[in-house]
Amino acid sequence: MTMSPIAQPELAPPPSPLSVPDADGVCYPDASEVCPIDTMLQYIPQSYMQWALSNWYDADPMTLVASGMFIYYEQGNSQASVGPDVYVIPGVSRDTPRRSYFMWREEQVPTFALEVVSLSNYRRDAEYKRELYRSWGITEYWLYDPNRDTPRPLLTPPLQGLRLVDGRYADIPVVYDPASGMYQGFSQVLGLALRGNREWFRFINPATGEALPDPLESEQARQAAEAQRDAERQARAAAEARNRELQDEIRRLRND
Repeated sequence: MTMSPIAQPELAPPPSPLSVPDADGVCYPDASEVCPIDTMLQYIPQSYMQWALSNWYDADPMTLVASGMFIYYEQGNSQASVGPDVYVIPGVSRDTPRRSYFMWREEQVPTFALEVVSLSNYRRDAEYKRELYRSWGITEYWLYDPNRDTPRPLLTPPLQGLRLVDGRYADIPVVYDPASGMYQGFSQVLGLALRGNREWFRFINPATGEALPDPLESEQARQAAEAQRDAERQARAAAEARNRELQDEIRRLRND
């Protein structure tokens, strides 16, 4: 029996950018209109990095921590953009809502940028962005490779850092601990250590040696602290009740 060909649906035209033209007449799409969706290998560390650094700088309203937001660096050129996975810009209000970051408006560049590499972007991250970020004067540029299921590693070691020295990028020492299987380097910009392997990543507070928590760990810590406060309140209430009973007993004995 001959099968009739299945009718193919008519393809809809691609959506037009949602962003409206800027004052210069150019439309600068935001990252959500352009960027492909990350896999879990990239999304999980990216979301942690943004959360952890946002909390680290929570008391500083003039340090912007951004993730998944384009940086436009040439006015009038909608193609001149990059979107570091996580970046930090001091001297910029974190309370101002933004769809994109325009360098010619805010006149500040990141001091720290971190890319979580994938099969589709690791060469661009390691080569093109390295030179671009150097030309901007980004003090530190870090790369992290979580791709444990690729035929070969994209980066070796999986954690790498560069620091700007006399206009050139120099390698930041990254130490491997065979006992834990972790790599660790220190960011002078953040005042934090970066520790991880291809399955795990954390920022480390050198003052305490503890990792900055992720959202779940933060909530668990909040609940534990609240439970501890409740226990302390109950203990104080119980002690005060025993003290009142004792005082009542002393008064009773004196009156007898």
